[in-house]
Amino acid sequence: MSANWFPSDERTTATAIASLCGSLGVALSFIISPSVVKDIDTTYQKNTTIRRNASVTLEEFLSETVFKDAIHYWPIDNMIEEKDSPKIFHDYKNLKHGYGTGDISIRKGVTNHGVATKYKQSSIITDKLNEICFSNPSQCQKGLSVAFWVKLGMSLENRRFLLGTSTSTSLGTSLDKKSKIGIWITQIQINKNIYLTIKIGTRQRLWTLKPLVLPDKWIHVSVTWNTTNGLSVYLNGKLNSRSNYYRSNFHQNVVVKRTLIISKPVKNVSLNKSKLLGEISFDDIALWDRILNQDEIAAMHYSTSHKGRSIKEKEYELDLQKEIEERKLDIMNLLYVEFGVNSILFILVLVYFPDKPPLPPSLSAHQQRDDFKEGAKRLLRNRNFWTLCLIYGITTGVYSGWGAVLNVNLSYFGISQKEAGWLGFYTMLAGITAGMILARCADLFSGRMKALLILLFTGATGCFLWFCLLCLKIIPFSEDSLYKSAILGGFFVSGTIPLFYELTIEQTYPVPEGITTGILTMVNNAVTVLFLVALLIPKVGTIWMNWVLFGSCAISLPILLVFKESYNRLDIDIGLEEKNESLLHTPIETPLYQTVAKVTENCKQTAILHDENGNEVTSCLTIDRKKVASRIAGNGSLWSLTHQQLSGFLEKVKSSSEKKSPSTEL
Repeated sequence: MSANWFPSDERTTATAIASLCGSLGVALSFIISPSVVKDIDTTYQKNTTIRRNASVTLEEFLSETVFKDAIHYWPIDNMIEEKDSPKIFHDYKNLKHGYGTGDISIRKGVTNHGVATKYKQSSIITDKLNEICFSNPSQCQKGLSVAFWVKLGMSLENRRFLLGTSTSTSLGTSLDKKSKIGIWITQIQINKNIYLTIKIGTRQRLWTLKPLVLPDKWIHVSVTWNTTNGLSVYLNGKLNSRSNYYRSNFHQNVVVKRTLIISKPVKNVSLNKSKLLGEISFDDIALWDRILNQDEIAAMHYSTSHKGRSIKEKEYELDLQKEIEERKLDIMNLLYVEFGVNSILFILVLVYFPDKPPLPPSLSAHQQRDDFKEGAKRLLRNRNFWTLCLIYGITTGVYSGWGAVLNVNLSYFGISQKEAGWLGFYTMLAGITAGMILARCADLFSGRMKALLILLFTGATGCFLWFCLLCLKIIPFSEDSLYKSAILGGFFVSGTIPLFYELTIEQTYPVPEGITTGILTMVNNAVTVLFLVALLIPKVGTIWMNWVLFGSCAISLPILLVFKESYNRLDIDIGLEEKNESLLHTPIETPLYQTVAKVTENCKQTAILHDENGNEVTSCLTIDRKKVASRIAGNGSLWSLTHQQLSGFLEKVKSSSEKKSPSTEL
């Protein structure tokens, strides 16, 4: 467009206006987009529980979160096995470890690993517990709670012991008949249905519940008890049954031992039959000297079954997902609006968009260009073109990608999406200003584009190095400095855009400008895409983006220093302007300029010229506020005159015409 519509001393400015209008659109998007598409609420990040870092094991994390106030917590994940010694299971709260005997194996658990007890002689017995109330619940002033994961198998035995506190009474097969003080949880099989028998007994009373459970599935069992509310059983975080009914329980002379037994050897069973008893697997066993409420139990079930995530995190994730869906809708609405605006512009272009002015503004605009095929071949062989193309594509492509994710880059420093948007807006405005100023300088001081590009890249390199050092806090960090470095960097980089377009076209002339700028834009977009795709690499971070931007500018400087510029198109236009200037000083009496001008119906002004052979030649003069362009059909010449030059020329014509023919109209 600038080549077809503007003379040589305005082309770069026109290119700057056209290309930087795109930057203005980007600048406006930095304000409009955050206004339409709101930022994601940071409540999710602020309200989640403690996050587990890589140096903290899952067991340690759970011990400090959901099991924080438990009296005892056996994750059953780390079994220490030594030759001829019991297997050791650590208590993460009070070091009351469990000691396993018999056929005990590690299995895949819920949070991590679990333990499976099977066959004839399998049991885990803990050290002496800290609180006596687990063996004598009447001592628990605030009640008690037990929680564990269990996976039950079908068994030939109708009754199997799972977990409980011991007394001095025998723990044989008649367990429930001989002792009912403390916590007792057993598996009962009736007609292929499996039940848990859960009993809490004091010296005077006994509470019992029998929930139905499924075999071969991990089940989270939570039991709470106090004298007021009675016994409650929760399965997988939900209340299953509750009873305040109790019956008498007289065991006044039982001596209480403060240990916990997990699983129990089955006596009087042959070895062959013992292999058919099935496994019982356990994971995450914990005791509290108080009643857990329903929310705590639900949170514990969720956290242990989801590798340490809390139920609060689940709630916030649901809220986050809802917000994401709302933002998607906002983005679609924004796209619909942009589609509407572009559709209107497209229709206007179809209705009226002239290809070129009636008369070309310069000689180069008048000359024939190569066809597409020939022009493409020329570009492939043109080293200067590819040098400029790669410099432009890499620097502006990286800068475009960097600006697109500026809010992600700056979020590390606590800068919101809205603030990042305003920073992007000011950066783009600075770039537009630079582009306009430098483009005008390139027009006024023609043939100096390389020097201007070196100046701009020197400034951009320094500013983005400043930005990188601020982000790494190698130099004192402040938001003010961050803003200044980013805005000044944008000022310098965006200022190169129109200069690159014009300088590249100068190198490739007479290749059509559309082919040259099309490839420039394609390379620029390809680099931007590669930059953004790199963000998909896991744990890639954001610091690299700043260094890539700095490096792309820094590496361009030495290449530009050795680059040999040429101005193929400008040389043609400047050569003609010098010829026109000499023609303007040619005496009016010469045959070529024995002319009169008159107003006609078909043209605002018509120049009637006579060539050297005396033939009359007529051409329209197109006049705007600054330029008058005229083509002399006789020899195909073209020149561009300012108003002052034209006035002087026409005055000479008028004076000569009045002397020879007073009736001639001008």
